[in-house]
Amino acid sequence: MRALLQIAGLLLTADRWAMARGAALSVTVLAMGAALLGLSGWFITATGIAGLAGLGIAFDVFRPSAGVRFLTLGRTAARYGERLLTHDATLRARSSGFSWHWRWPKRCCPCGAASPILVAWWGPQIASPRA
Repeated sequence: MRALLQIAGLLLTADRWAMARGAALSVTVLAMGAALLGLSGWFITATGIAGLAGLGIAFDVFRPSAGVRFLTLGRTAARYGERLLTHDATLRARSSGFSWHWRWPKRCCPCGAASPILVAWWGPQIASPRA
């Protein structure tokens, strides 16, 4: 667990603003998804009720469908931006901590062996660190 916390700390300290912007876009994605679910549900229900009541000709389908398209495209754009920012921050953290991963296994294990978490994170080259 300590290894995961240290990796998370490295990610958060490498580029704090990129991770914060990615988290803000992640919240935006969730909000747009919830709004899209509500608007779509209302639109389908209102269309069904208008059709049953015989008011289908007077029901405006263009504004709710424009809202659905706006929310769908906005959610897609926010998700793309969130992935772009968080991947950039992760790669910056990995490049800034490249020398860190050679020193850390010796502090982690008395025998100097790498933990499986670090091998998964940094790759197989950490399994046999150079002196």
